[in-house]
Amino acid sequence: MLTTIQAAEILGIRSETVRQQIQAGRLSAVKHGRDWFIDPDELDRYRRERQQNGRSTRWKEAKAKQTTE
Repeated sequence: MLTTIQAAEILGIRSETVRQQIQAGRLSAVKHGRDWFIDPDELDRYRRERQQNGRSTRWKEAKAKQTTE
């Protein structure tokens, strides 16, 4: 299981954004105490879905795409 901080580092986004995605139901997670934990398979699913929808989870990737278009 990954923490929101670890998931954010993998995705290249802020941990607050990870928590927002969890609250919006876009990313499944389990809450233990005050912390959220994400299954690595769920994180992979989320990343693939974002890529299929044309949304990059990494700011640098999105920026690079803009400069090549």
